[in-house]
Amino acid sequence: MQVAYPAWNDDIYVWRRILPKSVPKLDDRNISGYLVINFMHNWNGEHLPLISTVTIRLLSFVLHLISTHAF
Repeated sequence: MQVAYPAWNDDIYVWRRILPKSVPKLDDRNISGYLVINFMHNWNGEHLPLISTVTIRLLSFVLHLISTHAF
């Protein structure tokens, strides 16, 4: 940041982090790329739609089927 703004003198590692509780935990990192693209597609400039753990599990299952050619 100091390259872009030389007067920058803040340590972001000491900032207080706020972790939202409504964000589901991802156990499968392979699905994260899909979720990023999905969120980018669904972003309307103000908010993102909520995604549930059921949706993530269903997507994980479908991606597993596609990647293993088991259909």
